[in-house]
Amino acid sequence: ERHIVVHIGVAVVYGKRIQQGLCGIANLLRVLVDTRQDIALAGVLRSPLLAFSDDQLLFLRTPPESTQPNSTSLWQQLAYHAERSAGIPEELSPDQFVYAHQLLLSWKALANRIPVTHLLRRILDDTGFLGIIAGNRKETQTALNIEKLLDVARTFEQEGFQTLHDFVLLLDNLIELEERESEAQLNVEGMDVVRLMTIHAAKGLEFPVVFVPE
Repeated sequence: ERHIVVHIGVAVVYGKRIQQGLCGIANLLRVLVDTRQDIALAGVLRSPLLAFSDDQLLFLRTPPESTQPNSTSLWQQLAYHAERSAGIPEELSPDQFVYAHQLLLSWKALANRIPVTHLLRRILDDTGFLGIIAGNRKETQTALNIEKLLDVARTFEQEGFQTLHDFVLLLDNLIELEERESEAQLNVEGMDVVRLMTIHAAKGLEFPVVFVPE
């Protein structure tokens, strides 16, 4: 029996694996570690997790009275308005401010008290995030990335790490690594190689021959 061995080059082209669709969750974990993270909290509020509108966010960031200093964090502003929801215009859905504040407080209370995987599951259950994206074919990659994030969290716990702060550092490092990999992609145009790509990275491209593994 004869075997023919063919040597071919393989170029790996990376897509945004962890980042796609997970900005809200990543920002939420950062906020639960440090509630002074105003930009991260704004991202959480505008994400599908809490679904604030631009008008709600603008109202939230505007000091309600002259006695309140401009240096107040967004977390404190949310608490202030949630506790005084009667002063929120009806068109801005006051109940949503109260609900968001209650959820954030409950997640903050659980941070570092339960495993990261349990915290992530609690967040997904409380917000119904998986249900929100389930009916959207464009969010298939987001659902896969959530499973990947949970796998990363399980590995993190198995290796003996415990704190949410450590997990956020790990997640930030992974995201930074993916950004560098994406920026440093090799230009393979004209090269005699097989390109190994994610579905996300291959969007909009055309090839004479394509293999899609199951």
